[in-house]
Amino acid sequence: MVDKWAAARVGIFFPAHNQTPVDGNLTGQCVTLLKWFFHELANVPSPFSARGDAKNVGQTLVRQGLAVEVPYADRKPGDVVCYEYGVYGHIVLQLSGGLVFEQNVNMPGTTRRLVDGAYVYSARIASENESWRSGK
Repeated sequence: MVDKWAAARVGIFFPAHNQTPVDGNLTGQCVTLLKWFFHELANVPSPFSARGDAKNVGQTLVRQGLAVEVPYADRKPGDVVCYEYGVYGHIVLQLSGGLVFEQNVNMPGTTRRLVDGAYVYSARIASENESWRSGK
């Protein structure tokens, strides 16, 4: 089900909640993609609530009792994967077949949009094994 949900949304820019500054204008940010997943498919309470930068969302969900941390080898479609590096980190949705669904990654095949003075990049499906994901 999550693969089908993601495939139908490739190339879009997930808007901030109701396109209002409720959570800041996070249109096109990786965390916003996950907020829409929480709202539309995962039924997470208060899906548009602020839960921190991408690198903090996973631990926040665990502290709130809404998620459990799983080892890399045990990830399954629908799991949230947090890359806890850099200033903000990155967050993706695990799909099947070693793929992830993500937004705001400047890679070939994505389109960009200027939002609040910064470029953001459209949603895409990609390999979970791209070398840049190591955070190095």
